[in-house]
Amino acid sequence: MIALVTYEVVKALRAHGRVCAIELLAAAPTAATWSLVAVECASLGTARGHYRRSTLVRVCELVALGLPDDAAHVLAVECGMTAVEWADDTRREVAA
Repeated sequence: MIALVTYEVVKALRAHGRVCAIELLAAAPTAATWSLVAVECASLGTARGHYRRSTLVRVCELVALGLPDDAAHVLAVECGMTAVEWADDTRREVAA
């Protein structure tokens, strides 16, 4: 699930041109890395993409706490899906 969550966060950061934050997540990110990315997400401007800034911050915080399944659930709810639907949809997107 962490790979799917990371994919979505990176996609959102890319929409905002946040290359440095994307690079942080490209390596094996630690809890501290995810906390830094949460701060970066908090500074994002107006919404671009599917997720609100507050959602991205919460997702990063949850991953930093070691709760990637909870983070996936937050993303799913934002999309109006169950976690299973969201994961399937994101997997299809990654594969495309």
